[in-house]
Amino acid sequence: MGYTHYWGHPKDKQVWKDFWPQLVSDAAVIIDRAGVPLQRDYEDTRPPLLSVQEGILLNGVGGDGHEAFAMNPSGSWDFCKTARKPYDVVVATILLRARILMGEAFSWSSDGVWGEDGPWLDAEELFGRIWPDVEIRPELLGISYVEELVADESDEDDE
Repeated sequence: MGYTHYWGHPKDKQVWKDFWPQLVSDAAVIIDRAGVPLQRDYEDTRPPLLSVQEGILLNGVGGDGHEAFAMNPSGSWDFCKTARKPYDVVVATILLRARILMGEAFSWSSDGVWGEDGPWLDAEELFGRIWPDVEIRPELLGISYVEELVADESDEDDE
C-alpha cells in the first residue's frame, strides 16, 4: 500500500464551504514556509495549483514526488500516498490545518501516528512555526496518537 493519508466526506458541508477559502489561502502559506520543492503533478512542472474554484494540487519534484495531493472544493473523499517523501510535510500540515479550522466537520486518517511518527512530528513543527498561538491537542485531531496506542495495548494486556 505505502504510507497514505485519507480525507473527505465533510460531516458538515456548510462548515467545509465556509472554511475552504481560508484553507486554500493557508495552503499557500504552508507551501511557502515548508521550503520543500513542489510542482503541480508528477509530470506537470508548473507550480502547485491553489484555487478556491479548482482545488489544491501538488506533488514533490522528480524522485521526491509520489502521488499528487489533490483536494477539491467539494471535500469529496480522497487519499494520497506520499511514501514519506519530503512533500509529505506539506500534505500533513494542510490536513492538520483543515482539522484545526473545521474541527470534526473534517474527516481524516493517516497511516502515520501522531506524536511518534517522523512525518507528523515534522508537520507539527511546521504548523507551530506558522501558527505559534494555536494549541494542537492530539485528542481533538481524530487520528491515532501515541497515548491512544499505549492505552489500547494496555487494554489488550488486561484481557
